[in-house]
Amino acid sequence: MNNNLLLFSNFLVATETPEHSGFGISSDIFGTNLINILIILALLIYVGRGFLGKILAQRLKNIETAIKDAETRKLKAADELADRQTKLTEVQAECDRLRTKAEADAKAASEVILATIAVDIERLKATAGQDLATEQERAIMQLRQQVVQKSLVQVKAYFDQGLSEATQQELADRSISLLVSGGAK
Repeated sequence: MNNNLLLFSNFLVATETPEHSGFGISSDIFGTNLINILIILALLIYVGRGFLGKILAQRLKNIETAIKDAETRKLKAADELADRQTKLTEVQAECDRLRTKAEADAKAASEVILATIAVDIERLKATAGQDLATEQERAIMQLRQQVVQKSLVQVKAYFDQGLSEATQQELADRSISLLVSGGAK
């Protein structure tokens, strides 16, 4: 590098001439080694052209390969994107279909549940009505039994005071037969 700089500096570097002081360009071709510089440059171009050409050709080939690979990847990516978008559209359509079906199923299920609840309420009302009627009948029966018992006690007390033993026996037999025949119904 120092050599090249020295050669170049000989050509362009100012020389001191006795007539002029200062810097300037030397016009002496042989003194500045201009012919040597041109020969060296020509040799470098001739010899370096093949070497540099091979390097540049390899670099160009690598760049072209990289560009083709990038274009191929771009096309694959575009195809993959199109496929994914198609699948996304299909999935969204399926989701919408499932959502609609789920809403319809939920509505049908709620209607069935409401109908079942209404039937259950009616059944409970009927059962409650029957239970109430049964309880009412039982209460009436209990009241009747109590009234009959009290009446019998009062009649017995009445008869105990004024009836004879034979009349009392006959009256008790009739009451028993009435109770037996009335209870058998």
